Amino acid sequence: MLLVVEKFPGANTVDVTRGVEDALEALRPGLSGVDVDASIYRPASYIEQGTRNLGVALAIALLLAIVALGALLADWRSGLITVAAMLTSLAVNAMRNARR
Repeated sequence: MLLVVEKFPGANTVDVTRGVEDALEALRPGLSGVDVDASIYRPASYIEQGTRNLGVALAIALLLAIVALGALLADWRSGLITVAAMLTSLAVNAMRNARR
């Protein structure tokens, strides 16, 4: 038997997936003899893996930016200060855009 769950447009895929998994877990006592494998096609897995990959890429980019600026400015402290200023600027801009 195959159960396909579709989400509404605009719904959070990760939240919907977790809700379906919780509902299946709650139904498990009543489904004796039925093997439920929710990991065969789990849309949230792609999103979660992509988020992890993005975090790793961001960390590597930050490290490379510090090294490149340190080499360019011939001082690692100057590179670190420059990166800190850039991150602060990005954070403030993100906060301003979130309020709009």
